[in-house]
Amino acid sequence: MLVAAILLLLGIFRIGLWYNNDLAERQPAFQASRVAAGSSEIGKWPVYARRPLTENWVLKGENFPSPQQAAEGGIGAGRTKNSACEDAARANEQQAVNNIKRAWILENEAKQLDSEADRLDSEAAQLEEQAKYYQKLYEDCQGSCVEYEYNYCAQQCSFYKQQADDYREQARQKRDLARQKRDLARQKRQEAQRLRDEAEQLFDQALGIRKECWK
Repeated sequence: MLVAAILLLLGIFRIGLWYNNDLAERQPAFQASRVAAGSSEIGKWPVYARRPLTENWVLKGENFPSPQQAAEGGIGAGRTKNSACEDAARANEQQAVNNIKRAWILENEAKQLDSEADRLDSEAAQLEEQAKYYQKLYEDCQGSCVEYEYNYCAQQCSFYKQQADDYREQARQKRDLARQKRDLARQKRQEAQRLRDEAEQLFDQALGIRKECWK
């Protein structure tokens, strides 16, 4: 799905380049064909032939379409496209695609970390309930001790206190680990956003390079 989405975006991007190029080429051709008012000169039509939109260009970014011959011998403005100067544009586009893929991976890793943090928090909540249960047993046990046997009774009650403290400590450790995982998930999302922003800038730079190549 990710690869298909990236290919779709690149295809739309290249169609946009082809369309903008077409607008830039046909206007000078039409302007050059205009006949002055009152002139006896006969205009010629058609004066411009649109470059074909090819699969190689849309799907692979290769072999930008060449201008075609118009029906009456006219052709488009026919700006020469320097394919060699587009290496930098292709490199930027490839880096942008790599950034998007990496951002997608980081987002998935962040979701996994959040899921693990949720599980740890749930386990911690259960441990805290166990701690409350044993703390209550300890307090009830202490309350039932009579004065003459208090030391013996307190020793017997200490088991409940130890269990309560142990469950609380386990819960604390799980809460701490959950926070660490959420912090790491947030860092991964921030990095994913940075990569997406950089990818957008790289696509813009690639467009600028291609426009210069067409001059």
